[in-house]
Amino acid sequence: MTTAAVPCPLSKPLLSGPREIGADDSYTISWTNVLGSGATSDVFLVERARDAGFTKGLEQHKTSRSSFAFPPLKLPPAAGGMVYHRVSFRNPCATAYGSLIVSETLAIPVRATCPVPPSTGEIRVSPETPPAGTTYVLSWLAPAIGVHEAEESPIRLKYRLRRVSADGVKESVTERGSASFSDPPGTYLYDVRAESSCGTVGPWSPVLRVVVVPPPSRLVLVSEPKPIAVTVGAAASAFTRFAVRNAGGVRATASVSSDSSSLRVLPSSFTIEPGSVQEITVAVQNPAAMSVGSRVTVTLDAGSGVVLAVPIAFFVVESSAQTPVAWSEASVEVNVKGDAALAKIVNPNDTAAAFVAVVQKGWLSIQPTDGQTWDRPMQARETRLVRIAVDRAKRQSATGTETGTISLFTVGATDRPSRLVVVDDGPAPAVGTSMGIPSPPPGSAGWQTRILFPSLPNAADAKGIGWFSSDLWVTNTDAVNAADAELLLTPVVRPPAPGAGSVPVPTVRILTVRLAPGETRRFRNLVKVIDYLGACSLQIRSTASTVSATAVLNNEPFPQTTAALKASVSGGPVAEAQAPGSPVFGTEMRPVAPGEGAREADPQHVVTGIAWDANRRTNLLLTETSGRDTLVELRMFQSNGTPAPKGGEPFVRTITVPASQTVQINAPDLFDDPSSYVSPYFYLIVTYQPGESPAGSVVPMATVVDNRTQDTSLRVGVSAAALTPSPSGSGGGGGAALVAGSGSASSLPFGGGPAPLFMPAAHAIGVPLASGAPPLWRTRVTFTNLNESEQRQMTVTFLDQTGNAPVTQMSVGLSPRGVFAYEDILKQAFAVPEAVKSYGGLRVENVQNGDGTWFSTWQDVDVQTEIYTVDPNGASEPLGEFKTGMEGYSYWHGYSSFQSNLGMAQMEGAETSSNYRTNLILQEVGGAPCEVEVAAYLPGSFIPLAKTIVSLREGDYLSRELFRNVLGLDLTDLTDVRLVVRQVSGDGIFMAFASKISLATGDPANIFLRPAMAGTGR
Repeated sequence: MTTAAVPCPLSKPLLSGPREIGADDSYTISWTNVLGSGATSDVFLVERARDAGFTKGLEQHKTSRSSFAFPPLKLPPAAGGMVYHRVSFRNPCATAYGSLIVSETLAIPVRATCPVPPSTGEIRVSPETPPAGTTYVLSWLAPAIGVHEAEESPIRLKYRLRRVSADGVKESVTERGSASFSDPPGTYLYDVRAESSCGTVGPWSPVLRVVVVPPPSRLVLVSEPKPIAVTVGAAASAFTRFAVRNAGGVRATASVSSDSSSLRVLPSSFTIEPGSVQEITVAVQNPAAMSVGSRVTVTLDAGSGVVLAVPIAFFVVESSAQTPVAWSEASVEVNVKGDAALAKIVNPNDTAAAFVAVVQKGWLSIQPTDGQTWDRPMQARETRLVRIAVDRAKRQSATGTETGTISLFTVGATDRPSRLVVVDDGPAPAVGTSMGIPSPPPGSAGWQTRILFPSLPNAADAKGIGWFSSDLWVTNTDAVNAADAELLLTPVVRPPAPGAGSVPVPTVRILTVRLAPGETRRFRNLVKVIDYLGACSLQIRSTASTVSATAVLNNEPFPQTTAALKASVSGGPVAEAQAPGSPVFGTEMRPVAPGEGAREADPQHVVTGIAWDANRRTNLLLTETSGRDTLVELRMFQSNGTPAPKGGEPFVRTITVPASQTVQINAPDLFDDPSSYVSPYFYLIVTYQPGESPAGSVVPMATVVDNRTQDTSLRVGVSAAALTPSPSGSGGGGGAALVAGSGSASSLPFGGGPAPLFMPAAHAIGVPLASGAPPLWRTRVTFTNLNESEQRQMTVTFLDQTGNAPVTQMSVGLSPRGVFAYEDILKQAFAVPEAVKSYGGLRVENVQNGDGTWFSTWQDVDVQTEIYTVDPNGASEPLGEFKTGMEGYSYWHGYSSFQSNLGMAQMEGAETSSNYRTNLILQEVGGAPCEVEVAAYLPGSFIPLAKTIVSLREGDYLSRELFRNVLGLDLTDLTDVRLVVRQVSGDGIFMAFASKISLATGDPANIFLRPAMAGTGR
């Protein structure tokens, strides 16, 4: 028998909660929602009492959700007592079944004593003697990253790490069993102890002594020489310049020489201090002795094997060309066998043109196809076919993706080089298989690193106009030791049908890699590398604690789409030869941490900023992170707080997420026709459902996809308990548990009190793309109030970095369960005119009334942002969008410098090339000034290519191009660069992210810099 959507008779709900609590603990219980979509407003009565008869200290609360968060007990029972809970609701079935259904009682012990944590044992360091400026990792005996991370101890442990250096004593607290450092030469002493959440502390470990040695001497090129063009009969002298930096730790003296007597170099020798830059001038003194097109080498020799060879191209010609010689395509692909690829060079001039080529990587070479010299001067309107050859023995790594650039410089147009990007994905690596996630080998030390990525695709998009793929960068930050890592890829599945039984054990693909010291290795379209069509979740695990990773999702239009784009931006056949390559649209895929997500101890997570209309769709990802099948309930809500209908009923689904797998639910299975909803914005509540046996944990995410460009932006779920401006209440089990230094609450930012919420915002015309069309950046924001009964008033301040905003403060009112959205917040809320540039940070304030109540607070409010541009190259309405999304963040966000000992965060994959540029965004979120060091590392190098100090004032928001404007580099093609930002002084707290921007479309991919193994940050 059924009544509406409710099966009759109904069973009692099964309750679940923490195994024990402290008298001062806030906590959450959850229960199985036996009503399904039949649950309406305030349907459940939740009771708590100090006795089993529910007469002493009785509290009653109403909710429509299948979980409830309790505040600390007002009057706790005697030490060692119990606190009792039950849930009841009106029976919608026939009266024969009874008018009220009451759950069994859930009794939770109230902790009587607080056990003393055990010793952490000795601290280990890798490497043992780190060079200055490199990253070294400390690790100690902490609960191992095992199979079932959701089985949490009722007593949560943190670790207080004490560091003694020449600067004094500093203590930091972390929930992890490791910490990373990067230091100048010196001796550093460390010890650590465990501290429980109920106040007891364990013994200090033995002191570890770490000696950081000066880095080896090294000269690096920071400004590359431009080709020298010598026109016969010209009176002016011809010269070029380049600059080098001493990246070592000691003073160096270098001699400078050339392999050509026709060149003169100044100075012929120099002495350079560590970190300093020296400019070298190279001039032609005898052009008659030089050939038409030549390449010479200037060598800097600092002794002890420290040698830097700098190639320089130059021409000696009688006349110049007006238009540069160009490659016919922007890029070529090397096949899996490593065969040579063919490419065309075009001279668009009606006259002859001379050129010279600069080959960036040693594994690349160019060969003729006609038996003549391939780089001889070109005849008028000539097209020349050449062969691009690769020598894989000279690559940095045996597997993975490496890129090189071949630049053509034409006499008369050397300021407009034509560049060909050569991409080699390497040979097919060996791929193993396993039924399910394999256990570590017997006798192994266990995994010190486990990084989980929910979904990496290799499939056509839903509209059939492009291909979704995913890039992965994996780094070993150890400067001395190699690191072995396993990449385990498990197919993403659709939700199992009701009654389908157990989910089959998946076939897991395994890729094993050995990373050299300091190596960053890229795998372009990783899922294709393992020869799988579809999407896979990825787990990276290693016995080394020095492995980190970054993943980006891409959509590349099919050839016909790309051809249409080039035709719309090229303006003719000559320009098309220099048009950008295939436009790739990207977005970050956040990692998740083992044990993160909705689980027994933290049952309710939310995903907000979900969009569904004619131009946008949203897909849902549910990732199990603890190694056990886990049941979760999904409830979708409209922007006015009412349940979102699907098929005539409220959307309520209960789904089993298989152990260590990801379930994807696509938009058609979530929504009806867009016209049936009150607005295009929604939010989803994901609630852990208790069962008879222990379960795991599920992280919810969503991807919002533009139906026109297929570009995506990510929405990351968050614990409902973490939506609070109070730092003491932020550890609700989300990915960003609070980490605080020593001292009282008043020593925390904002006096330990409620903290503001920050987010980036921009309204500006951007740098013109390769087509010449500029993007127009705007900021979309959704505010979602998750509180069921209380409205929220928020005061939002715009920290304008330009002074162009007429208004800098406004208020937002939110009804209970309501959503308010701005499509262009700086224009709509702060009156920034359409054609005016303005950017900076938004800050949501906490403002009290005179009676102590809150006039403005973001308690229970989740904020999602999107910085986007309408397609600058779009030719027909409606124009698509390119965008990147991120959430609002407080100072204890998991990716802030507050969450890292010594305030260090990093990412891989920064790039400046003919396809991409990278901007660095820094925002101060702790209410005080600070200084940070920004450093960039080339793949395979543990010595920074460049580093600089950036000062941030309170609330500062900095957005600048990374390589040239921040780091002062003048290098044309840098790819797969690791970016590290480290706080060096001040009490402020920074958030850092890199925006990797496509030069073809303007599409940004904002990638958070983060501490290693930090999870989603939420």
